[in-house]
Parts: sequence; structure tokens; C-alpha cells
Amino acid sequence: MSETASEPEGELPAPLEVLLACSEEDECAVLNKILTDGHDQGWVLSDCDAEVLVLSPAHADALFARAAKRAPIRPTATDVWADTIPSAQSVPEQPVSWAVLTQRCDLVRNYAVEPVVEIARVVRLDKDMTAAAKTNSPRLIYLADAGDGGVWAVDLRQRAVITKHALSSIAARPVITSERARKRFRLRLGQRYWRDPIPDDLVEVLQRPLIETVRRSSERIARFENFAMWLGLRAENGKIIVIAVAAEGRVAEAREDWEQVIQMLSARTATAAALVESSDSGVYTADDISLGVWLDSFKFDFDEITYGSRAREANAEPPM
Repeated sequence: MSETASEPEGELPAPLEVLLACSEEDECAVLNKILTDGHDQGWVLSDCDAEVLVLSPAHADALFARAAKRAPIRPTATDVWADTIPSAQSVPEQPVSWAVLTQRCDLVRNYAVEPVVEIARVVRLDKDMTAAAKTNSPRLIYLADAGDGGVWAVDLRQRAVITKHALSSIAARPVITSERARKRFRLRLGQRYWRDPIPDDLVEVLQRPLIETVRRSSERIARFENFAMWLGLRAENGKIIVIAVAAEGRVAEAREDWEQVIQMLSARTATAAALVESSDSGVYTADDISLGVWLDSFKFDFDEITYGSRAREANAEPPM
């Protein structure tokens, strides 16, 4: 990985100088290859550490200023992936991999506007940590299943860039299995920067009791894998409508888990259970959630649920 902060401010790292010096024909060829290969958000890159760049603010400013002077090139190839996505492949075990964060329309946009591709580290999480990546974590985003009940996830705390020349030439593979899953991945990326957290007055009286109810048992933690996210909405009577969104294809399991979690919450903390609006709270599917509900609701933060007292002995503390 190139640490560009140590480079002289008047010069850019070699990969960026190559990018800026390339001809219009070369740029068009690179954009055409990215387009026809099908590159998109969530694609995993391997054997690319030598191409990874961490830009200093001075270098980023210089790159964008110089790139903006280039002609606005457009790809000329036909997009064969306009109505479908490439078949998913497995995530490579070694070496360390990176995932593409830049969306497809920007991947094929000219260098004058989008000269580099944003990427983030891919990490393997064991089965005690899968709930956060699959459910509500704004830091660890589920990418694909791994062996032994674990998952591959994107760690948004570790980000960098590569040039589009590099993207078009290094080993890359799609790992997301469906269009719905790809959109889900995009949504989770956006929630890194846009999400309404649980209001302060509910953290200790509702969220904390719910976390403590679940986190002390690996069996209880596993129940959260059947949910995509948990949302909350204030009812007119002051109670909270809890919207437990089931994971794709797991509605029946989620409904059973919901009943058990609520029963455990009632037994452990009656005050917290009394805050839950019983008539409208429960399991919903993604198709049940309207845009209005989405905009008006807040999101529970269950990162800590993957770090119960049993799991904590073998795993690091949760990211804060």
C-alpha cells in the first residue's frame, strides 16, 4: 500500500501520474473494460496491495484539479450487464482482499470527474460476529457467507483508493448473489453516513435492556441473524412501534424469534417491555416498509449483541 502523505506535495504517486498522462484512447479502453467486465459495488479485489493508495489531502486536491482539465471521455462499448449481474463467485481466502465501494455509474465515468475508485478492506468474521454484519452495524457490512458459520464483511473503517487502470487489470470477482442483495449492500453503505439513531431518552430504557437480554447467550445472539434490521417509530401514545425487518427468506424464523425475544424482555425488564407498542410492533418484510415509515423511523444499534460475555472471551471488543 502506498502512503502518499510522505510524497512531495508537488508530485503525485506514480500510479496517479500514469493515470493523468494517459491518452484519451487509453482512458476509453479502460472504461470500456470496466463496463464490459461488469465491475460494480461489492466486487472483491485480490492481489492488489501494491496498487492501493491512501491519499493525503494535498494529493487529493492536486489529483482532482489536474484531472478536471481532461476531456470528458465516455465509454463506447455496449453494456451487456444492463439487465442482469454476473454470477457470484467465492471470496478468496488469501491474500487480503478489498471490496469496491464506488457505484457502477461512477466506475465508468470519465477521469475528469471520477479518476479513482474507493475501496475498503474485506475481513472474515467468525460466527459470533455475524449478527452485526448482517443486521445493523454501520461499520461492518455483510458481503458473503464464509465457512464454519462465519461471514465475509467490508470494514468501512479501512478505506483507500485505486486507479481505474488498476481496477481494469487486477483480479476481481463478483460475490453478491442477487440484485436484491446488491441493493441491500448499497443501502448498508449509505447508512454509514445516513441513519437516525435511537433517541437518547430510549437508549437506557429500551435499547440497553434489549441488548442485555440477548447478548449473554450464543443461542440468543443467533436469533438476530434472521433479521435484516430493527427500526423504531414513536406511536401517538408515547410507546415505541418496533419494526423487526426479517432477513430475505426467513420470515417464519424471524416471527418465532420475535416472540421469544419479547418474552425474554418481559421476564427480564417489564418496564422496557411495556414501552413496546404491542398492536403494531412485530416482524415485517422489506416490502412492508413504506418510504414514509423509513424516513420517520430510527434505527436500533445492535453492534454490541455480537459481544456477549461468552463471545467476549475469544473476540476483541466491539468497534465504537
